[in-house]
Amino acid sequence: MTEAIFSKPLKAGAKMYFFDVKQAQNGQKSKFIQITESWIKGDQKHRSSLTIFPDQLEAFSQAFEEVKAKAN
Repeated sequence: MTEAIFSKPLKAGAKMYFFDVKQAQNGQKSKFIQITESWIKGDQKHRSSLTIFPDQLEAFSQAFEEVKAKAN
């Protein structure tokens, strides 16, 4: 597992979100963002993650801002 070099946790009701910056282990020293959602349902822990690489960051950010504006 890749260790986070920066992490910002966010508690939202029964869920936790972690916004992490991680160092790639491919030898190129590139960084990436991983957003993880964690929750407990019954006696089971669940987790899902989304990984965003630097070359995708601008397009992801633009799409997120567009969707965010429509949700308000």
